[in-house]
Amino acid sequence: MSALAKRRLARFGHTDVASYQRFAGLEPDGVLGPITDRSILAPRCGCSDVLAIRDRSGQCAWKRSDFPVAYWVDSRLPRAIRESVAPAFALWESVAAVSFRQVRNRTEARWLITPARIDRAGGILADQELPCGQETREAIRMRLDTHETWTLSAGDRGRILALNVIAHEIGHGLGIAHISPAKGRALMNPTYDPRLALPQELDIAEAVERYGTAAKPPAGGRPPALLEFAARLQWSEGTGWTLTDSFVQS
Repeated sequence: MSALAKRRLARFGHTDVASYQRFAGLEPDGVLGPITDRSILAPRCGCSDVLAIRDRSGQCAWKRSDFPVAYWVDSRLPRAIRESVAPAFALWESVAAVSFRQVRNRTEARWLITPARIDRAGGILADQELPCGQETREAIRMRLDTHETWTLSAGDRGRILALNVIAHEIGHGLGIAHISPAKGRALMNPTYDPRLALPQELDIAEAVERYGTAAKPPAGGRPPALLEFAARLQWSEGTGWTLTDSFVQS
């Protein structure tokens, strides 16, 4: 086993190769073959696969009185990230009874979105603190790796789609742990998937368990922020969802 693969297994909460293989939906033979090695070393979220997600109240989640949760976006982040934050939050607002608002003053925020030097390009893309016991904390933080080259368009080969990563990390910020790939395809699978930016059935179930179903949308369809975002999405079988134009929250 390579030193990097060994460090990753430990970092993400796996005691051995077979435990990782069971989590990842691979044959649990305990052998670090090429398929398992590629899976362990693939670009992914930096949060552990084995998270203690229960706080003293019994569940890791924001209180109803916390909404809309105020978030702050560091201006030093690349444009692709800054313009992906609002639609990523809107995706979760469309499936669960949660709401968010952006603030200009960092001190007003309970959710910080910031740059960080995490590891290397193509390694750990981002990480996110969970809101367990959030009442005792000043704010939770999402960190996005400055070593990556971020993009808004799936057509930019070799670059990381900011929307996909941010939407995943928001799931953690709502208290949702990684969903095992063995259970099915989900936005909250730990490994980056350029074709997957929208919460899937397993993700939605986790969010609804914590917060309830999304409020009834306004007459005529979905919330305006999500409609504006959706109008700028295009799908292709080869590249998945592509954001064709910038999205700026009004």
